[in-house]
Amino acid sequence: MLFALIAFVALWLVCAVISILMARARGAKLLQWILLGFLLGPIGIAVVLKLATSCTSCSAKVLRGIRTCPNCREQIPAITDENNPVGPLWTYRRNW
Repeated sequence: MLFALIAFVALWLVCAVISILMARARGAKLLQWILLGFLLGPIGIAVVLKLATSCTSCSAKVLRGIRTCPNCREQIPAITDENNPVGPLWTYRRNW
């Protein structure tokens, strides 16, 4: 029983660290994803993948809320109404 609990906690922490590293590579702020990663654990990986989009100039994966691509430093255009996703994890950008 104790071994199962330790294995579960270790798996949760590994998934949290993976989600933090994935979000950071996509340009997210570190503090908010540390909190979300440790709270969500394995679900955090799915959230990072769901919130990812591609940069228009270099095709790098970035989170939807990011204004500047961390890879090429180009401005990411706002999402238009035609391609704005709808669902439980949707986001939108205003014209900045």
